[in-house]
Amino acid sequence: MDKSNHKVDWYAALEEILGHRPKYYMTLTPTGAGDGNLGTLLSIVLEIEKSVRVVSEGVGCLSHKRIRKECIAEGFDVDRMIEDAIRSGASDRKIKALHMMSGDSIKRIADRIGEVRLPGNFLKGLTDETVLRTYQDNGKDASKTARILGISRTTVAAILARARKKKPIND
Repeated sequence: MDKSNHKVDWYAALEEILGHRPKYYMTLTPTGAGDGNLGTLLSIVLEIEKSVRVVSEGVGCLSHKRIRKECIAEGFDVDRMIEDAIRSGASDRKIKALHMMSGDSIKRIADRIGEVRLPGNFLKGLTDETVLRTYQDNGKDASKTARILGISRTTVAAILARARKKKPIND
């Protein structure tokens, strides 16, 4: 068999590995035939791993910025991957760790998609109103409020800041 004319359909290969169409890697060519270049290969691994850090550690010789740049040039939607992480409620710290991005970049993407994050206390069934009421009932003591509700003082401070943006709190 003459392999010189044999083209690999990288997009189809990725679809077969995943068992469904890739979510973030959108082919640039109508046939989906890549040439096996660096961007194509990195995009395939990034689609599977969903972490720039893991890809960077696996490749070893490329920076996280170069990996993102190569993937974007090949049609990988890095911003959409970050948007999905934000929508899922992942913290900025977790997104930074997974994708090796600056807080400013994450904030830019989060601001673009609007407030869709579930606050960390959402999982504990606490609303901002509950935290604010507890804060008021305990002499506006953030540390005591945090202990009572089983959340961090930082979370109480974030809720207070969010509430102040909506309407000033009489401290």
